[in-house]
Amino acid sequence: MAVPIRPWTTCADVHSDFLRIDRYPVRFTPQEVLTSYYVLWWMVPISTFIFVVFFAFGRDAVEEYKRCWLWFRTRILRQSVPCQSSKGSFMDKFTTG
Repeated sequence: MAVPIRPWTTCADVHSDFLRIDRYPVRFTPQEVLTSYYVLWWMVPISTFIFVVFFAFGRDAVEEYKRCWLWFRTRILRQSVPCQSSKGSFMDKFTTG
């Protein structure tokens, strides 16, 4: 069975009902369609979170955060540079490998 396709006469005719949003009850939607819809819907925030976890807390990024924080403390807050102890700082535990 073929689906009838309307001819494209003019751009105004093609986009005449462009702002219409059809609404359908969920009970008429098959479960497979709903499942795939929700999986695709949640893929965006989940993949964003994974991206942030892998790249924002990497060794290079943490080193840059330390340098930016040190610059902010010395230039903006006008605090003296902290002395490095032999034990190391709290963040050094996460960046040394």
